[in-house]
Amino acid sequence: QVQLSVGAPDEEGRRELTVYSRPEDPAATDDTWQRHAVGVLAGDAAPAPEAGLGEWPPVGGVRVEVEKFYEQIEDAGYGYGPAFRGVRSVWRVRGEVFAEVELSEEQAKDAARFGIHPALLDAALHPAALLNDGDASGGQLLMPFSWSGISLHAVGATTLRVRISPVAEDTVTVAIGDASGAPIASVDTLTLRPVTPEALRRATDPARDALFLVDWVPLRTEHEAPAEAQGWAVLGADGLFEGVAGRHHADLAGLLTELDDAEPGTESAAVPGTVLLVLQAPPHGVDGELPSLVHRATTEALEHVRTWLDDERLTSSRLVFVTRNAVSSGGDEDVTDLVHAPV
Repeated sequence: QVQLSVGAPDEEGRRELTVYSRPEDPAATDDTWQRHAVGVLAGDAAPAPEAGLGEWPPVGGVRVEVEKFYEQIEDAGYGYGPAFRGVRSVWRVRGEVFAEVELSEEQAKDAARFGIHPALLDAALHPAALLNDGDASGGQLLMPFSWSGISLHAVGATTLRVRISPVAEDTVTVAIGDASGAPIASVDTLTLRPVTPEALRRATDPARDALFLVDWVPLRTEHEAPAEAQGWAVLGADGLFEGVAGRHHADLAGLLTELDDAEPGTESAAVPGTVLLVLQAPPHGVDGELPSLVHRATTEALEHVRTWLDDERLTSSRLVFVTRNAVSSGGDEDVTDLVHAPV
């Protein structure tokens, strides 16, 4: 879904322009909109500049073979469908690229609906891949990043003549005319930015926004803890496990201190086979602090795991994190402890 927002005009008639999108998902909410572009829209186009597109082919031009153009640029990471494969011919003239692009017969039916048909405008930029010595097979993947000074002079074209002129390493000017060379549009500067195919694939990976769920796996009990690691220890119970026989400590540090200080052979020196680490639910009314509380809870849980794994005495023991209403076990109970749900 694409959303185009145009603001009210200012004193000079200029309007702020913003482009958003979000996944095509009926369950999506308004806060999922991603802003992609901002700009300014003005009502009166600048006078059409002389684009040098009237004489065709361009004088002194060296024709570039484009029969396999789209197959070649696939090696750099570009992938264009049939509607966008509009490049018909290309010439190079002293570092500039001249091209003719055309809409397919099917797309041409809708050309009058647009200032410039989107597929035609997109195709007009494709020859920029040939600016590097006319080689489209091994170049960088470049994407339009920043446009400045775009003017529209005529509408509804189905065939364009295009002149792309480099002005800096990553910046070009673009002149666009119709089939006779009369001005259609001009772009003062277009800045291109490199992007990797991997980055584009990650951006469209459906798993990137997946909701990961808890999978309840039955506990295997056939392998009991060895004799040196038996019994229970409860940490931070706050009355929850008062009836559980075993040692009770305020936290993991308390258990480790007891093991450090215990005389060998005593009950205090025995390593418990199972340690219940009880995570306390946050008080009500902390919704505004939820992000910081979640960050703190997950950080503390990570530190507990690291401390546990660093102590060789606990190799035969099992650490159990205990939460209440942080996840659903498959029933109808409410998940109220969102702070510890990520743990």
